[in-house]
Amino acid sequence: MEFSGYWEQEDKQTLRDLPCLTPPEMALYNALRDNKLGDKVRLEQELIGFGWVQLALSRLD
Repeated sequence: MEFSGYWEQEDKQTLRDLPCLTPPEMALYNALRDNKLGDKVRLEQELIGFGWVQLALSRLD
């Protein structure tokens, strides 16, 4: 829950399936869709610093 400070509440909940997600992405999507992380949680991703993104990407190699 590293970025939970950037969470907002979505106005309307998405219920559709997203079949092209990887299994980890699908697990997170389902947790969000099923309100397991909070009520209609959405991440304000533009608030996450680019340095954090670069570091995360560098760990993929």
